Amino acid sequence: MAEKELLDSRAPFRQTTFKQRLRETEWSKRWGWNLYTTAMGSGAVMACIYSVPYEFHGQKPAATVWFIVDICLFILCTVMTTIRAIKHTAVFRHSFYDQTEAPWMPTFNLSIATLIIGIIDLGIPKCGPWLITTAEVLFYIYMFIGACTALILQNTYRLLPRPLHLISPAECLEAFPLMLCGTIGSLLAPQVNKLRPDGALTILLFAIICQGLGLFISILKLSAWMLHHIVLPRAPSKTLPAYMIAAGVPGFTALALVNGGNAALEIFPTNGFLSAQAQGGIGIDPRIAAEVFAIVGHWFGLLMCGLFLWVVLIYVGWGFFNMVSMARNGYLGQYNLAWWAWTFPLTGMISCWGQWAKYFPSKAFGVLNIIGTLFVLCIWIFNIIGTGVLLYNGILPGVPEEFVPTHNDEDGELATDDLEPIRRRRRRGAEDQES
Repeated sequence: MAEKELLDSRAPFRQTTFKQRLRETEWSKRWGWNLYTTAMGSGAVMACIYSVPYEFHGQKPAATVWFIVDICLFILCTVMTTIRAIKHTAVFRHSFYDQTEAPWMPTFNLSIATLIIGIIDLGIPKCGPWLITTAEVLFYIYMFIGACTALILQNTYRLLPRPLHLISPAECLEAFPLMLCGTIGSLLAPQVNKLRPDGALTILLFAIICQGLGLFISILKLSAWMLHHIVLPRAPSKTLPAYMIAAGVPGFTALALVNGGNAALEIFPTNGFLSAQAQGGIGIDPRIAAEVFAIVGHWFGLLMCGLFLWVVLIYVGWGFFNMVSMARNGYLGQYNLAWWAWTFPLTGMISCWGQWAKYFPSKAFGVLNIIGTLFVLCIWIFNIIGTGVLLYNGILPGVPEEFVPTHNDEDGELATDDLEPIRRRRRRGAEDQES
């Protein structure tokens, strides 16, 4: 009896009906950035199904269905976020500073990335040249939004001290939107090459630049996570699912370089890349340059595959037993939205395996691609049920706190009223230690 009363006190939704929760829950106020992971994960399933190298009946229709689901979830999340920004402006502003919600803001950008990928893979073959031009414009708009997102985060919650126990691979999410420009650009460039070869070359070069930016910034961010992993080996269980985000860094890098190398075989000769003919100098045969670029892309992709497997193998065993425990004991009190990190970050390498199955004389990568696609599909089902249970019980990830204006403390550092007492204690401790 005592256990039941304790459970009810910790879970007040058990004492209310669904109609009461539907009426009393502040949906727009608590609709956090984390919920964009639902759209992002649906786009991941779409990309994985489309990447299967062995074509089967219903492959593209199945990918189209998940693409439609992705669109619907993105619209829902955007409408709720817009209402939150209008009706609860102070709460919305605080979401850029909150230590648990702000790191997930880039999932908004990544959801857009999955939509653009769906347009390129599924829309362009059906619609023709006008959609190629539209996708080209969307590519540059997306790159601009990605840069703005990184700047916003650098000037909001990055100005506040970050507790070590909260540091996870989610730290590198702010670099993911620009990194995904590499994946999008490497897919779009061959399509644009059919209309404007010079525009295709520009897109491909920007794609490689953005991919390099995302890769190295993410590695720098992940080094802080490794410090956390070494200093605090027993991380909180709520942050562990997000560790799979680290697999996206090598995965999407490999995919961008492989697709970029394959695109270069068409784009470099058409544009006379590195030939130096315009200046009358001695250049490089564009065909040779394209072949070298493609070889290096596949070779570096294989190196990234090793890093990807290391990250996955570390956490897949823990995740499997944890999911079995949740299935036995119920989702409530155990499931959290960080489990969506087991969908989209895996997409890059799974799609890359699909490409290698077409180019390498081995069926191993094709088998890995199919296994990975089925795995992502199963994780999507697991997550959509868990998310549905949370929403059914009125549990939303958004933090309802209102924004507190910041100021500069006597050390010239950004502080809030909540953090100022902590800073004073640290300064007194340092002064006592010196004396």
